[in-house]
Amino acid sequence: EVLQDPSSHPLIYNEEDLPPTPRSYTSTSTYTNEYTPSSPSPSNISSNQQMSSNKKKRGRPAKERSDQPDLSTLLKMSEAERKKLMDRAKNNEASRVSRRKNKLREEREIRLENELLEANNLRQAELKKLNKIKDKLKRALKRGLSNTRPRSFK
Repeated sequence: EVLQDPSSHPLIYNEEDLPPTPRSYTSTSTYTNEYTPSSPSPSNISSNQQMSSNKKKRGRPAKERSDQPDLSTLLKMSEAERKKLMDRAKNNEASRVSRRKNKLREEREIRLENELLEANNLRQAELKKLNKIKDKLKRALKRGLSNTRPRSFK
């Protein structure tokens, strides 16, 4: 028998090759039992934040290859196929740019909305304070006017 490199064997997997399972993450805060509190105490919060940084990242990994085909592939294609492939690649890039711009615009609008809401809250508080002062001055003025009215003496 020929000795093979164990890493090249098709049935041997390392941890990166396997899909994540519900219990494959190291965080113990996700899975609670009857002995753990349902809401985290202040001492557990910092440990939860540390554990979350050790978790595997979720989502699609970044693309490692280009959309543009290599030159040797392009040279083997007919002119029509080459044009179609290049147009498709340009359209894919334009779509990515458009999605990126839309995402940035949406984030900018959300930031602006939050700033405007904060400014509105400050102005509402100022208005409330000024209305209290106005009411207080009105009452004082009415008291002052009622005290200065000429009274008839009997």
